[in-house]
Amino acid sequence: MRNPLIKKEKGYLGPYRHKLNPRDTQSMVFQDTDDGPFWMSMEECENTRLDKQVQNKVKTRTLQKLS
Repeated sequence: MRNPLIKKEKGYLGPYRHKLNPRDTQSMVFQDTDDGPFWMSMEECENTRLDKQVQNKVKTRTLQKLS
């Protein structure tokens, strides 16, 4: 997947409030610093952040606390 450059507002960004601005690059995958997905609570996001789907099964990885 390519990360497209938002060249201008008209034709690239919709009529609603947006986080991206012209000259920003849109990522097609969630990054560690993203706030999403929007339908999940912060707790759900954190609990599933490290999950990985492998052959239609979800493998859950957990964060290890550093001492």
